Amino acid sequence: MIKPPSAKPLKTMTCGRYYNLKQIYNRLNESYFDGKLKKPITWGKPFKGRRRRSIRFGYVDSNAGVIRINPSLDAKFVPEYFVEFIVFHEMLHCLVDAKVSPNGRTLAHHSGFRKREKEYECYREAIKWQDENIHRFLKR
Repeated sequence: MIKPPSAKPLKTMTCGRYYNLKQIYNRLNESYFDGKLKKPITWGKPFKGRRRRSIRFGYVDSNAGVIRINPSLDAKFVPEYFVEFIVFHEMLHCLVDAKVSPNGRTLAHHSGFRKREKEYECYREAIKWQDENIHRFLKR
């Protein structure tokens, strides 16, 4: 009899040098989601390679069932409200379904998603900070 390969247990790393993702996640989960979200969170793998033209600050890894946050955000110059915003954004993806446009394109950031995203208390500050500092991540 052939045994199916056992699934590796998911290893999460939530404590960074400056930020603890689990603490941020738990605080946001209580404040915005009534503690209902049950998704693991972890720092992603560091980027190695050529200079970046774009950056993905976080994503929901549907294969592993985990929220991954870019470790570039675990830096002294990054304000906590911005890390919180990215975590909040990814948590929303776990709850707000994507929609399909009339031309068949999948829209993850549709108007309903954007409306919910603006519920984050430091939304404007986070967007402003991102716009003013995105170059700091792309230069690396």
